[in-house]
Amino acid sequence: MAAPWQRTPHEDEIDAELRSLEKEIGKLRSAKKEALEKARPFNERVETIAREERERVDKLHRLMAEMHDLETRRRDAGR
Repeated sequence: MAAPWQRTPHEDEIDAELRSLEKEIGKLRSAKKEALEKARPFNERVETIAREERERVDKLHRLMAEMHDLETRRRDAGR
């Protein structure tokens, strides 16, 4: 039996696997960061388009409501 301060082969295997996983995780995180940086201009453009769409939809709804109010007033005035 190994002395208490000596590592067992199983512990060495676990340690090697831990180091390997840490390297893999580091590579994956780097790749994710790089992909996000490359996607940033695209995402910003999509956000700009979505914001402009919302602004126009809001304006459309305001104008439709105003038109409805005008038609209602005209109809009520004719009675």
